[in-house]
Amino acid sequence: MENYLPPSLPEQQFQETDQPPSTSQFPSLPVEQERPKRKFLRIFLLLLSLIMVLLLAVFFVFPKILKSNPTDWKASDPRMDQTIYPTKQPVEEDLSDYYYPVAALPEQSTVQEEYRGIKLTRTPKSTYQSEQLALIKYFIDMSPPKLVSPGPKNIITFSTDEVNFRFDKLMTSSALASGENIYFNNKSFSGGMHPMSDDSVDRALETFIHELTHISQYYSITPGYLKSAKKSGIEPAKLLDFSPLVENFARSVGWEKTESSWKLKDEPETQKTTDYGKEEGPVEDMADSVAAYAMDKNYLISSARQEWVKNWLGENERLLLHKLPITESMVLTRFLFQSPISFNDEKEFEQKYFISDTLTYSMKTIGLIDSTATQLNQQLQSRGWQGSLTRSEDKNKVVFYKGEFIGQYRDLRINIRSYDQATGYKEKPDGTQIGILSGYKL
Repeated sequence: MENYLPPSLPEQQFQETDQPPSTSQFPSLPVEQERPKRKFLRIFLLLLSLIMVLLLAVFFVFPKILKSNPTDWKASDPRMDQTIYPTKQPVEEDLSDYYYPVAALPEQSTVQEEYRGIKLTRTPKSTYQSEQLALIKYFIDMSPPKLVSPGPKNIITFSTDEVNFRFDKLMTSSALASGENIYFNNKSFSGGMHPMSDDSVDRALETFIHELTHISQYYSITPGYLKSAKKSGIEPAKLLDFSPLVENFARSVGWEKTESSWKLKDEPETQKTTDYGKEEGPVEDMADSVAAYAMDKNYLISSARQEWVKNWLGENERLLLHKLPITESMVLTRFLFQSPISFNDEKEFEQKYFISDTLTYSMKTIGLIDSTATQLNQQLQSRGWQGSLTRSEDKNKVVFYKGEFIGQYRDLRINIRSYDQATGYKEKPDGTQIGILSGYKL
């Protein structure tokens, strides 16, 4: 093929030669002047590219890596409501140092028995006796189902020198709740009664229901609530006071939230609760209200409290089964004149039943014995007992009603008397006296 040369260039300029070409043949180029500029431009473009790559990584790549790392997820709480607080939501802050303080189980605690999923736990210095185990099981059976499912993880019998409760006033308590556990002082049982008090089995059951309510309050402390409480600056010791459950109760019955606590409205109906509830705040008010409702002592609490507890428990007539029908006019007392229940009756029940106790009441109003006996007879029969009261009168015109009632868990012997029309006495009590002797078939 023939060489093609542009016509503008003479052919002789490209003839072969053994001599190097003369520089005069080419136009001069400013090599040394343009090389630094190109080098600077290349470095600038390289740095700019690196910066753009880093920005893209920071804004798009790294967040995806972090989200896919399972170690950055906070472990879900088993009590968490999965419909409200999904377990796969990243937690923005660490809550490990923000929690409600609870008492730790005594060292070397062991499970002595388990009943309905609740561990009855003993400590090295305290062991349940057979009647104590029977009473605890009875308490569980007699409590509202909502409070025992879920209920406490452990019910622990303890000696006061085994558990550090952080508060001196709790060291002498017969029973208390802390976290997911209920603690019973090992001195709480003596035939079902605390040896230093007049508490009966019924009163101990009322205390038990009170403590179960505290367990439910503790379960309302969810991770979602902890997060919001920490942001709001709520002290860990007051987490129960402002938990969703307690706050709902408080606002419903007349408590008003202040900057760091609660204040009960100064209204007669709102103030109708126990002295302990009024003094200690809505946490204790709620626990006392639930216990009063469950034990059919509605006369102790306001109608708003009764309605709230009824709706929360979802219970009605079933709660009254095997509960004594105690009214506001029946004042618990000890008779100095003569007890309605004789010593021989008490000795008979002690020998016949696993556990027995006596409750005595006084009604000061004159002329109530017949109406009281009729009402008590009807209510006991409607609450699961079989039996009836029979009227009699002695030569001094002292009126008596006596009867025995057979029940599923306990039998009753009831003596009612009135000295209203009695003669031949220099001193006599006013009104009506009622004695209830219980024998527990546990």
